[in-house]
Amino acid sequence: VAVLGALKAGAAYVPMDSQYPSERLAYMLEDSKAPVLLTQKCIVDRLRECDVNLHDTQVVELDQQPAYLNAPATTPAVSISGDDPIYVIYTSGSTGKPKGAVVRHSGEVNLQHWYINALNITAQDKFLLVSAFGFDLTQKNLFAPLLTGGTLVIPSMENYDVEVIADTLQREAISIVNCAPSAFYPVVEETGRKGYPFPALRYLVLGGEPIRMNA
Repeated sequence: VAVLGALKAGAAYVPMDSQYPSERLAYMLEDSKAPVLLTQKCIVDRLRECDVNLHDTQVVELDQQPAYLNAPATTPAVSISGDDPIYVIYTSGSTGKPKGAVVRHSGEVNLQHWYINALNITAQDKFLLVSAFGFDLTQKNLFAPLLTGGTLVIPSMENYDVEVIADTLQREAISIVNCAPSAFYPVVEETGRKGYPFPALRYLVLGGEPIRMNA
């Protein structure tokens, strides 16, 4: 909801995964110079423990400030061009400090055009969001089902839980999953799981790390 709200306002968003260490969240907020932080009270408390200066940032605690529920339901009158940024994704920082990479609307449109046509995505498809919110491949899976009238299924779990993922695949008849290989291996390594081999699954798209091929 926060992502769609940012885009409707003509803004770009910076996905900050709540599971990140507080220091990384603080760095991303300061480095991006984001004027608005859409978050929850527990994250704000963690940031303040890192002595982050939030005075120049409008902080909206979505679980503490219900005033936004009374906002107008109409779409703001904004104009977006292909050169405008849609989001900024931060690298892992494994070789130093994380770096923010700007993705523009034109690039996202091109990616979605390929993705939707290559997989023949339709309104009947259901996507399961397995990857973390701050992961780059997650972003295209937020938009692809919405662009085609499909369904985006977000599993109810605080951390990675193979039982929840497998149960959701079976219960919701998920047809498309896009994630890192290591996130999906545990789902299919136990062939006795309910619903295995998940016949509704049309496409499993793996990326981000080498794929282990088993005979």
